[in-house]
Amino acid sequence: MNYDWSEYRKRRSLFILVMFSFIPVLIFIDSISKENVSLFCFLIFIWVFVIFFPTSWYFGKTPCPRCSKAIYLRSGFGFLFSPKCVNCDLKINKENN
Repeated sequence: MNYDWSEYRKRRSLFILVMFSFIPVLIFIDSISKENVSLFCFLIFIWVFVIFFPTSWYFGKTPCPRCSKAIYLRSGFGFLFSPKCVNCDLKINKENN
């Protein structure tokens, strides 16, 4: 049986983009905030809680092609770099059963 991993790949790409955009965002926020440490901390807090955490949750809730449950999350918790589905043990990007 072939599994469609296109949704997984889209969400993984978005997550990686957001994860690696942290350094440029950090540099940009530093240039905006200048010497104001409280503004710097506030803007980092906003970036993490408005951009990073929702993107991580969205990636973690990617439906498994076999069992249709979230690949990485069970009861709201999980490991986003697990090599297999936490529910049915399907290996990530496996093409055949």
